[in-house]
Amino acid sequence: MNNERIFREALLAALVEHAAHHFEEAAHCAYVNGLQARTLLTNSGRTELRLSLTRPSDGAPCSYRIGALAERGLVLHEKVYGDEVERREASLESIRDSLVEDELAEFFIRATALPLGAMAELPRQQGAA
Repeated sequence: MNNERIFREALLAALVEHAAHHFEEAAHCAYVNGLQARTLLTNSGRTELRLSLTRPSDGAPCSYRIGALAERGLVLHEKVYGDEVERREASLESIRDSLVEDELAEFFIRATALPLGAMAELPRQQGAA
C-alpha cells in the first residue's frame, strides 16, 4: 500500500471520528434557522468532508472543506465565502474535536451571521430531549 493511500485512509478515519458529527450539527443548526445546508463525505478519488450553505445576506455560496493533500502528507482546511477563499495547510493532527469545532464555529458565524450560541446550544438541546 502506498503512502498516499495510507494517508487518505488515516484522514478518512479522523474525519469520521472527529469531524463529521460537528459538520452534521452545523448543517442541522442551519436548517433549524431556516437555511439550507448539506454535508458530504467523499472517499472516491479524493478524501474530503464538506459543509456547504448559502449565505443568507447575499445568497453567496459558502463552504468549509477539509481535504487531503496526500502527496504531501498534509490536510487542507478551505473556507469559501462567496468569492473569498481562505486556505490553510496543516498536519493530520489538526483533525481533533476541539480544533474542528472551533474552526467550524468560526466559519458558521462568518457565513451565516448566526451567533456562536446558536451553534453551541444545539448539542445540549439534543441531549436534553
